[in-house]
Amino acid sequence: MELVARVPDQYVELLVGFDGSQQHPDLNWTAGGYVCHVTDNLRIWAERVIGVAVGGCRCVPGYDENLLAQARGYPMIPLAGALWSLQHAARDWQEALTLGSSGTSSCSTPGGASSALPTWRATTLTTRTITLGTSAGP
Repeated sequence: MELVARVPDQYVELLVGFDGSQQHPDLNWTAGGYVCHVTDNLRIWAERVIGVAVGGCRCVPGYDENLLAQARGYPMIPLAGALWSLQHAARDWQEALTLGSSGTSSCSTPGGASSALPTWRATTLTTRTITLGTSAGP
């Protein structure tokens, strides 16, 4: 949980002097798009953890991150708004994990992974991606 708690501040730090439109040539989204992706991922998993803890759901469906990016219009979301949203999503995810850990249900994806692990992996990989996408400097 500490990793996710630090993510919003790390992203702000990584993106100082940038407008979020920077994009590494080998990657699909801009730096701002990856901020939106992490935000969405945290929110989706927080929602699913609570669904399991409160609603007793046993199966958690996947989602297509590229379709979500297109539907939300990642390239059009201002970086300041995306970073603000990330702060709230990180807090919501932490709250969901705290509430979810007090429940008796277990949350799993069709592949059987725990709900926290995919979020941690995605957050870590996306932090590296933003670093790659902005490493050339402002």
